[in-house]
Amino acid sequence: MPSRGEGPTGSARDEPTSRLPPPAPSRPRRLGRRLKAMLLCVLLPSLVAAVYLWGFAADQYASEFRFSVRREAPIGASAGVGGAAASILGGGNPMLALTHDGQVVVQYLRSRQAMDDVGAALDLGTMLGRAKDDVWARLDPSDPAEDRLRHWRRFVRPRFELTSGIVVVEVSAFAAADAMAIAQASLGAAERLVNGISARARADAVAFARDRAQRTGTTYAAAQQRLTDYRNTHGLLSPTLAAGAGSGLEGQINEQLAQARAQLATLRATFVPTAPPVRLQEQRVSALEAELRAVQDRMAAPAASGDATLATLASGHDTLQSAERLAQAEHERALAALSAAEAQAAQQSAYLDAFVRPALAERPSYPIRWLVLLQVAGWSLVAWAILSLLLQAIRDHVD
Repeated sequence: MPSRGEGPTGSARDEPTSRLPPPAPSRPRRLGRRLKAMLLCVLLPSLVAAVYLWGFAADQYASEFRFSVRREAPIGASAGVGGAAASILGGGNPMLALTHDGQVVVQYLRSRQAMDDVGAALDLGTMLGRAKDDVWARLDPSDPAEDRLRHWRRFVRPRFELTSGIVVVEVSAFAAADAMAIAQASLGAAERLVNGISARARADAVAFARDRAQRTGTTYAAAQQRLTDYRNTHGLLSPTLAAGAGSGLEGQINEQLAQARAQLATLRATFVPTAPPVRLQEQRVSALEAELRAVQDRMAAPAASGDATLATLASGHDTLQSAERLAQAEHERALAALSAAEAQAAQQSAYLDAFVRPALAERPSYPIRWLVLLQVAGWSLVAWAILSLLLQAIRDHVD
């Protein structure tokens, strides 16, 4: 039997109370949880970083050098003779060439080739692996080349300043003498790189000019041979001169014939047609006319070597002679360009100007412990804030 206070009505009153959500945690409890999360996400990484920085991180000494890659146009370079060689050696746009050369050196110093070149002169494994306790920073000679290159880029840091065209290289190591030695070796490797680029450019310019001179020389020799064969074939040293001589003789005979005809007209007006002076003058005119026809027949007659006339031979000879003269002029220009390229190749068109050379550091520059610790704490705080927002959003979505 249900008791007096129990019954359907009493059960109905108790049911809503059992379905109410659990009470939310109090504000102090929420603050305590957030404080624990912040301690875990911010203070713990900062503590680990501090232990590493002040307990294991080794001091690093820095040595810096600065240089610029300069290009000088070869002396005597012009747009005419040697212009192509000057373009190869000096570059078309000086500022573009300056930027390109600086970037080439920067990329070289960051490459494995530079690490190998410097490593051939120095024992990088010993120099960059002195800090035995600093496992994060030191270089292990037994590591693969890719890992050693990653460490190399930490110790050798080149950068190119676009506004001034200057390359700044900072080299760090665990000993001041090592940093200076690596910096000096890196500078020497960069100088050899620039000198090699300049030497290759000069060699390319000379090779281009020499090849052109050889080609034009071959063309000139072929043109000379064709003209010689033509003269030997037709048995004439110069058909043009022969034709000119015939034309000159024809002109002289025409002039004498005109004078003789004028004298004959005068005599006919003075004497009877059968007078001896008239007959003599008529014979002279006839002789001159016959001589003129003979000269004209010789010029129009085929040459002894074939069916071509003297005029035709002269035209072919002039064509071959013009081709020879053009080939000769082109060959002379090519020889002048070769001479200019060889003279310009003797000059240093590109060189590395190191105006700040490596110096011995007197105190360590890295690591900047307080800055690194501040960065770790800052990023940890950001990570904690993002994680807190995500967790709050998830709780709100579930509720």
